Amino acid sequence: MKEKPIVDLKEAAQKALDHFYHVSKDAGYQNVAIEEIEKSENGEFWNVTIGYDAPTTDSVYSLSATARRFKILKVDILTEEVVSMKIRTFG
Repeated sequence: MKEKPIVDLKEAAQKALDHFYHVSKDAGYQNVAIEEIEKSENGEFWNVTIGYDAPTTDSVYSLSATARRFKILKVDILTEEVVSMKIRTFG
């Protein structure tokens, strides 16, 4: 039985972007970009961080009307399935 090929970094990044655009198509996000990509410690997933500008009404950001936000999408290295999407926080 032939083993399935492992999803490479570029394929995982594209899959994560496609998934992000699909689930957030009506959110009004701008400047969407891949920020980070790393293989999980157990080697089973690609963790893809996507950054985007989100509309905000927060007075701290009132001059730009957007705030930079981040999501981490976990892509299965064998199936190319996006198995989770979480908010990326810093601190």
